[in-house]
Amino acid sequence: FNLIVFADARVAWHYEHTYADAPVPGLAVEHALVASNPRVQHHRVHPEPKGARYDKMVHAEMLEWNTDCVKEFDEWVRDAREEFSGLTRTIACGPVNFYEFGINNIKKFKVSPDSFCQAALQVASLRYFNRHVLTYESASLRAFKRGRTETIRSATAEMTSFAKAFVNGEHAKPGGKERVQALLRDASTVHTRISKQASTGEGFDRHMLAIKLAALTTGFPLPRIFETDAWNLEYELATSQSPILQEHHTIPSPSVMTQGGGFGPVCDGGVGVSYHPQRDRIYFHVSVRSQTPAEDQERFSQYLREAFAGMRALFE
Repeated sequence: FNLIVFADARVAWHYEHTYADAPVPGLAVEHALVASNPRVQHHRVHPEPKGARYDKMVHAEMLEWNTDCVKEFDEWVRDAREEFSGLTRTIACGPVNFYEFGINNIKKFKVSPDSFCQAALQVASLRYFNRHVLTYESASLRAFKRGRTETIRSATAEMTSFAKAFVNGEHAKPGGKERVQALLRDASTVHTRISKQASTGEGFDRHMLAIKLAALTTGFPLPRIFETDAWNLEYELATSQSPILQEHHTIPSPSVMTQGGGFGPVCDGGVGVSYHPQRDRIYFHVSVRSQTPAEDQERFSQYLREAFAGMRALFE
């Protein structure tokens, strides 16, 4: 991973995903930021470690590489720089933060916080793409030994029905507010059920992946389902909720906590969204891949802001 420290003391952490899922580096960042901060010690979930602290300064050592013996090295670097520039020109990312509105508010609506966030993303996505798209949400399998993730396919029939009704302004019609509220609660019930199934080993995407890999590595013919158009749809909306508080119940000030992080879209023209709900605020990170990434990232972000404002007004 890369740890990037700026002159004004801001810190960014960029890590490759293979070795760990988001809760692992998230815990490391939280620990580094607040574990030794006297203002938040009494908020710890776990007691102070009994073992001795490692107080010695870690000194980084500059590595010097001798590339004179590799005549193609300069060409490789030039090609890599061009490829990297091509990738970054089509991607834009940025935060979308909601203050004074969080988990405590959403629970009063009798909707799960994760379902509320996913519903807002479906509304923003429908406005952005002008259609429903295949949506990925990660579920953690850390309850199992060597468990990583499972897929939650969040764009359920119930969730897309709510999004369509909301975008079409059904809640503004006589009696429509209650009907749209009911649609969201139905979507929340279904979403909570499939999320629980995914996180308790009852999902199906990783099972299907195992079947596909077994066929590819043993010489058996690939089952026909993997050749269908439906199975090979791309996740144009990739989402993930990850915790940014694991050692502490709460943090008294946002200035001593991380605002989380994000990831890029998983396909051309796609959107990637990570989000971190807290008791009194929610942090989103929105990324877009397109030919006009800055404009499209701001457009999706604005749709998300409007979705949150409208859904909040739906209940208040």
